[in-house]
Amino acid sequence: MINFDEDQWSHFARTPIKGEPVVSPIVLTVQKTINQWLSLRLISQGLRTAMITEKAMTVTLSSVRSLN
Repeated sequence: MINFDEDQWSHFARTPIKGEPVVSPIVLTVQKTINQWLSLRLISQGLRTAMITEKAMTVTLSSVRSLN
């Protein structure tokens, strides 16, 4: 177990707003990274879904046209 002196963390110190949980900057950075990764995944999934939907609509339109 590593013990940090208070002064080692003093440059991270700031007064928390009342009711705000005290979170270390490292945790915040990790959370931010995870959120960015998740949002990128969601965007790529959204694009993939949009492409599949577009393909399905194109197929549907062409089959409707061929019926006429």
